[in-house]
Amino acid sequence: MFGPKKSLVQEYQPKWLSPKSTDRGGYSTPYMHLKRAWLAAQLEALKEKADSGYFVHQDGQAVDVRDRRGTFRTLHMDQLRLLATRTATEANRLVKYCLPADCESLYESFDCRWLKDNLADPKSVFLQPQNRHLIQPIQTKLLNALLQPGEKRHAIVRKDGKIDSDAVRRYARLENDILANVSTHFGLTCGISPREFQYKTLLCDSLQDGTLKWRCMFVVDNCWCLGHPDAKKTTNAELGECLWVLTHMISVPLTFLIGVIRPTLTELMRMIGDEIPISRECHIFVRNYPIISRALDNDVMSGPDVNANMQMLSRDLPVRLTCNLLRSMVTTLLEHCSPMMLRKKKKKGDESVDESVVACPSVLEQGQHMLLAGGTHYVKSLNVPPVLGLTLEKARRHMMVSRMVQSLVGVNPMGEGLDEELLKTSPVYRWRQNERKALAEAR
Repeated sequence: MFGPKKSLVQEYQPKWLSPKSTDRGGYSTPYMHLKRAWLAAQLEALKEKADSGYFVHQDGQAVDVRDRRGTFRTLHMDQLRLLATRTATEANRLVKYCLPADCESLYESFDCRWLKDNLADPKSVFLQPQNRHLIQPIQTKLLNALLQPGEKRHAIVRKDGKIDSDAVRRYARLENDILANVSTHFGLTCGISPREFQYKTLLCDSLQDGTLKWRCMFVVDNCWCLGHPDAKKTTNAELGECLWVLTHMISVPLTFLIGVIRPTLTELMRMIGDEIPISRECHIFVRNYPIISRALDNDVMSGPDVNANMQMLSRDLPVRLTCNLLRSMVTTLLEHCSPMMLRKKKKKGDESVDESVVACPSVLEQGQHMLLAGGTHYVKSLNVPPVLGLTLEKARRHMMVSRMVQSLVGVNPMGEGLDEELLKTSPVYRWRQNERKALAEAR
């Protein structure tokens, strides 16, 4: 009767409990290695625990969040607004600093709304024929100015006329700081944030890697958007498509960075003989000459990089920001402020659900909480990127979720682009609307 149990013990004994060669005598078995790994990871796991929960204040202007010790901390929307404004302002400042002093007017006169997007074209917006005459002259002027002997801000060219490799690498690292601010601002204001590991899959240009991977940067309804992250599959099914709207305050520095500064910087890297990773051509969130290198994903921002940037830029907040916290907190906040956005369509025989509820809960779709949310078979509108598999109506609803969060955070104070029918069902948005009317009366 003990035969099978004994054989099982004998099978697992050498696998897990037999000593292995190691430089740490106290952790000499695989089982002890696992215990040591958990000991190292438990603090981070406690910070990321999913059972924290949120208490939303009645006016929707503050959320109580548990910290890792179980103590509630109050996070005000004004604090998020200040952080979103600060990151956008810093991104603008750094982009302007990337230009020689006498070229700052190139950025001040740049308007990303000039650029038009053929949504059926897999090429980057910046490489499409209708935009080249706008982008190339700026690139040429910037490169010539940086290679001018005596340029003092970045000193790319030395007195002897040769290019300074160290100066080029210092210049390249400015892009890391800009993208840190962009990713934090995007996570705060895009709606239901992408998962942290999806940032590294967002492409500004399509990538031919065996099969064609479509770009993730589009212009839809005159708004710059990101969508269609590559890493969105689960074990048994594929998650539906999603779309996020960028605020105008971050669209300008991001488009100027990717369309003008990045190609110029890539050319400088070629001049000093450095290897150009393929990620620079296609990926949005890249890393240039990282101080700490790693074996995998060294040239793109991984999930831990995204979270680390958020925490570095939000040290004054009472909670520790992560993509996971923002995703769950914003979903909870929207459920409180506009419950219609999360309610599902009435099922047959279910009398408890109002028939007026929207058929597709956009919050769940944009947050990728629902399976197979995408898929269009008969609607072939090129007003929305074909790769998304969304109708124009659905794409606009996703964009509206982004605008609702931007309105809550305070970077869309006038509620631009919000659905009036949904506003009628949201007490918080009605209060905000009444406040604006009262302020207008007072003025």
